[in-house]
Amino acid sequence: MKLAILKLGARLSFETTQGACPVGEAVSIVNMLADGGNDCHVYSHLIRNESTNPAPNITVHEILNESDRINDEGYDALIVINGNLNIYGGADNPEAILPWKIINKFAGKVFYFMCDPELPLKQIWGAINPAKRPTWTSAYTEADYVITREDIICVSQAPNLDVVAEEVLKKPGIKMGKLVQFSFEKFPCRRPNQPPFNDRPTYALSYGGTMRNGRREKKMVKYYFGYPDNVKIEMFGKIKLEDFKPKLIDGLRAPEFYGYAKYDEMLTRLNGSVAHVVIGDPLYERLNLIGQRVYESISSNCVTFIDAELDKKRMVFGRDEGLCEFLYVNSRYEVLQRLKQLTATDGTLRAEILERQRAAVGFNDAEYLQSLNTLIKENLK
Repeated sequence: MKLAILKLGARLSFETTQGACPVGEAVSIVNMLADGGNDCHVYSHLIRNESTNPAPNITVHEILNESDRINDEGYDALIVINGNLNIYGGADNPEAILPWKIINKFAGKVFYFMCDPELPLKQIWGAINPAKRPTWTSAYTEADYVITREDIICVSQAPNLDVVAEEVLKKPGIKMGKLVQFSFEKFPCRRPNQPPFNDRPTYALSYGGTMRNGRREKKMVKYYFGYPDNVKIEMFGKIKLEDFKPKLIDGLRAPEFYGYAKYDEMLTRLNGSVAHVVIGDPLYERLNLIGQRVYESISSNCVTFIDAELDKKRMVFGRDEGLCEFLYVNSRYEVLQRLKQLTATDGTLRAEILERQRAAVGFNDAEYLQSLNTLIKENLK
C-alpha cells in the first residue's frame, strides 16, 4: 500500500528520536508500516537538511510545500498518529495546524491511530481563533479546518471499544465512521539492541514516565513508596518528589529520583532494576488498556509485575497461569514478598521468570506487521 502519514502535535523527525517519547513512538509506528512492505510518505516540517529518505520505504515531504498536492499522489490511505495541537507562546505555527486541513480534505480513507485515550481527534478551530490573532501570517478559514467528515476509522489501542466510544470519542465532537482495535503497545518488542540479563541490577524497582497530570499519583505511591531502607527504588522521567501530595506520602520512604530520560534510554534504565510494576490511569483500567511500558519492561529483561486492576483479563501473561500468579500484584506487600524471592537466589529464579515472560508474550514480528496491514486493507473496502 502507498500511505500518507501525519503526526499530530509534534514534528516527526527520524534523526532525533532519542528525545521525546511521543516522537519516538510515532517513528516506531512508521517503521512498522514501512517494514511491513508499505510505501510510506510522511508529511512533516523538515529542518537542518534532514534526509527525505531516512529509511527504506520511507519518504519525508515538507508539509508546508507539498501537502496541497496530497490528493494527486495516489495514496491508498491517510494514517494520522494521535496528538494535540501545540501553539507555543501563541505564535503562528502553520506546520502544526495544517494536518487538520489535510484530514478534512483528503480524498481517500483516513485512519486515526489512537494509542493514548487522552488524545482523541479534536476540533481546533476554537484554539486557532484567527479573529483574535491579527499578527498571524497565515490565513485560516473555518471550512478548511473544522472536520466535518464522518468516515474516519479510529484504530484504538484500548480493547474495550464500548467504553472507548462512550468515554473517549463522544467528548471531542468528531463523529467516527468506525472503531476497531490494534495492539500498538507491543511495538517495543521490535526494538533493536535489547539489553541482556543484568546480574547486578542497581535497583529493586524502577519506574519511568510522567505524572500524567496526577492521574497515576495514588498508584505510584502504592507501588513505589514505603519500602524498607534496604530496597532501592528509582523513579525517572518528569517526576519530582514535590509533585506528590504530602498527605499521600506522609511517613513513607520515598524512592530516588533520576530525572528525565531520553526515549532511547528507556530499556537501559529499566534493565538496571530487578523489576518494574506496571500501573495505569483510572481510565486505562476501565478500558483494559495495556500501555507500551509493559513490553518495554519485558524487552529490557526486567521482571514485569502488573497491577491486577489494570489487566483484569490477564491479556499479557494469560498463557502461563503460574506466571500470572507471580506477576499480577495487588499491594506493596505482595511486591515486596516477590522481590525477596527474586533476590534470595543467585539469579536463577529471576532468569526463569524473564524467560517465561517472553514465552508467554509469544511475539512474532512477521505476524505482528501483517496483522496491521490486514487491518488497514480490510477497512479500505
